[in-house]
Amino acid sequence: MAEVRTKERERNREDPDLTIPANEDESYVMSQIHKYSLMTEDSLEEIERLIKKGYPMSSTEVKRLQQKMHDIEVKSNFWRNRMMKYL
Repeated sequence: MAEVRTKERERNREDPDLTIPANEDESYVMSQIHKYSLMTEDSLEEIERLIKKGYPMSSTEVKRLQQKMHDIEVKSNFWRNRMMKYL
């Protein structure tokens, strides 16, 4: 289990979406939070559309979108935590 968390942390460090620019400020962090909030909403809407079309929650299409949404939430949480330094 610890190995999985370590690999996830390494992957997140390499992710360009989680790179902190040298000129980071509150407005930049807020724009990142807003970006990921919109992406989360879009993923939820896509999942809802698939379910309304009759796709089961266990279908590969829905699971793929759930994984995408999880990845977005991880990035969103990263930027929300960064915002704490401005509060």
